[in-house]
Amino acid sequence: MELRQQLILRLTQRMELRQELQQELLLALPEEFASYLNIERDTDFNLLLKSLPFLSLHEFSHPLYDRGAIIIPKPAELNLEDKREYYNNAVEVGIDRAAVLIGPELKRYTLEQMFQAHYAMMERVFRDHFDLEKFPPEPTFIARLYAEIKEHQNETQSAVLRKNLERLIEKADQNFLGKVPDKYTFNLIVEEYFSVYQNTKLRG
Repeated sequence: MELRQQLILRLTQRMELRQELQQELLLALPEEFASYLNIERDTDFNLLLKSLPFLSLHEFSHPLYDRGAIIIPKPAELNLEDKREYYNNAVEVGIDRAAVLIGPELKRYTLEQMFQAHYAMMERVFRDHFDLEKFPPEPTFIARLYAEIKEHQNETQSAVLRKNLERLIEKADQNFLGKVPDKYTFNLIVEEYFSVYQNTKLRG
């Protein structure tokens, strides 16, 4: 009887700990990524935990940007139908870069750990877009991911991560790039986001 009570107590404690963790995760998740994450019924919880440094520091970067602590250059003006999304995602590219830079700046995560956390989130995003087809791909959002992933391929010291990032690019090439009506303009957007990402800086 005592053993049974101990097992019930341990199970209860684990459930309480998981609920606490879920609440903490909900507070850390950026709104734009919320649709990719179902905390209560997530079947890939380990991947979610791996992505948390990137997600939490992305959210942390927004108020820093509003206060002028992050410098995000504007992309060149392009002849696009939806310029609002183009500029919005350009800002988000800078916010993503700031998140990656802030991890080492805080001496909490290494640059490689931030690359791995970003990859974990992109793994989920690409899965939902291209494997599960839960969302219609939005060109400037996908261009943002292309630019960031390609930059991380150049920066990472990990051959394994480079290979994983290449796999994500191949998945997008197969499932998205072939359907883009204007590849030239799409590639221009990727180039502009690539430049924004490279030139985003933390002030001071």
